[in-house]
Amino acid sequence: PLTVHLLDLSLARTFDDMPRSTSPIGTLHYLSPEQTGRLDACADYRSDLYSLGVVLFQFATGHLPFEHCSTAAEIMHCTISEEPELASKLNHSL
Repeated sequence: PLTVHLLDLSLARTFDDMPRSTSPIGTLHYLSPEQTGRLDACADYRSDLYSLGVVLFQFATGHLPFEHCSTAAEIMHCTISEEPELASKLNHSL
């Protein structure tokens, strides 16, 4: 059977504790566009759904969206302005 483990919740915050930051906090590939600090928008529960989507995308394909980006600026740009490759194109069994 498949076992799932949640690890490293050290960056977890409550919504009341969520700072409106201009610098990103967390692992860039998993940050929602609102969390990059490049948009005039507050992160909310939808940011968690975005990050979960990245996890599921990686689980299904073995790849991160925008893993071709090598710098923080490129990752943030792609997160905001591009769509990732379709999961079905990266994993032919989908």
